[in-house]
Amino acid sequence: MWEETGDLSPENFKNEVKQKHFGKITIQTGENLVTKKQFFTLFSAVDLFNNAEQKHNLSVEISECLKVLFKKYDVKSDSKILVVGLGNDKITADSLGCKVVDKLIVTSHAYNEMGVRTKFGNLCAIKSGVSGVTGIESFDLISSAVRTVKPDLIIAVDTLSCGKSERLGCTVQLTDNGIEPGAGVNNAKKKLTVESLKTPIVAIGVPFVIYIKTILGEFGVKKPTDKLSDLIVTAKEIDFLIGDYSDVIADAVNFAVHAKKIS
Repeated sequence: MWEETGDLSPENFKNEVKQKHFGKITIQTGENLVTKKQFFTLFSAVDLFNNAEQKHNLSVEISECLKVLFKKYDVKSDSKILVVGLGNDKITADSLGCKVVDKLIVTSHAYNEMGVRTKFGNLCAIKSGVSGVTGIESFDLISSAVRTVKPDLIIAVDTLSCGKSERLGCTVQLTDNGIEPGAGVNNAKKKLTVESLKTPIVAIGVPFVIYIKTILGEFGVKKPTDKLSDLIVTAKEIDFLIGDYSDVIADAVNFAVHAKKIS
């Protein structure tokens, strides 16, 4: 898990907010004026459960955000893209990255040794797992895969820890600023960035967990008891949320990479 970006500070960012699809999706974009890193926050005003139209619209908007970042890093139709599913598939709220990888159309194996392109894009994917399960740090696995695969761009997908309860299970965030696995639950690991991996990286996340102290703080409770301060909760319908948002993100990546119509 990594920590939600939240509101983009006007002191450091150039911001823009757009209403899309008749106001059911709000998109906030920002660019750090110093680092030139970009952020996209997409908010769905309605639930995705049993709502195929909203899922489709959100997938389209995410894919458009991806295409902006693809263009920024000169990703072409035959560029190799590595998708990394971060998180723990044994914990539902932290299984987003793994579920997305399961639903991707991987095609790198369809490229022959001469580099002849198929009708689809060049996509490969791995699940990094967590060190508590594998005994290996995510960064070490990912950096090894990057050295072997030599992708032109990395897409990392993970669960977010949100800073506002209103964002829980209804927000998608994208950034090319890198990702710090474990930061959202005070267990930060080595950062995945263009500097550490020598490859551009786009992070995609959805906030599915929140600290109880954050919720209490919204109601004016500034100092919760010790037992409550470190407790983390998720939505009661987390199984459905993970299913819906993994569908949406996988479709968006498939569409952006393969230029394939989203079903």
